[in-house]
Amino acid sequence: MSRRLLGGLLLLSLALNAGMAAAFWWNRRGPCPRKVLPEAGLPPAKRALLERRFEAFQREAEPLRRQIRAGREELLRLLETESPDPAAVEAAHLRLQKAQDELGRLFVRHLLEDKALLSPEERRAFFEALRRHASAVPPPGERNSQEKCP
Repeated sequence: MSRRLLGGLLLLSLALNAGMAAAFWWNRRGPCPRKVLPEAGLPPAKRALLERRFEAFQREAEPLRRQIRAGREELLRLLETESPDPAAVEAAHLRLQKAQDELGRLFVRHLLEDKALLSPEERRAFFEALRRHASAVPPPGERNSQEKCP
């Protein structure tokens, strides 16, 4: 396999992983721009612009969020049957992953577009505020440290 092909596959893998992480993060009610933007200390005009862009993102993302909710319900419905069909479960899981990946890519695309609107200082402050809020959301499968196991 050529180095160029391997590099391309690595880049694709990283993009898909970032998309999945972003989709999960977003679906977990991660950092809300209404909380992040004030902490970033952006000028009022930039803050208002990013808030409008966030509203546009919300409208664009809603069909995907509906697909994700429906996909989760479908997967749970299949899993709770007495004898789940492995092929049907796998197909439902793949459909759910696809919708989550699409939402993640949409989120990352919007972040990149927002980043392009900010000065270097504003970007640093914005991503630092985003990082602080994102660290409060545990990774998939990790329990909240406040939650006690029986």
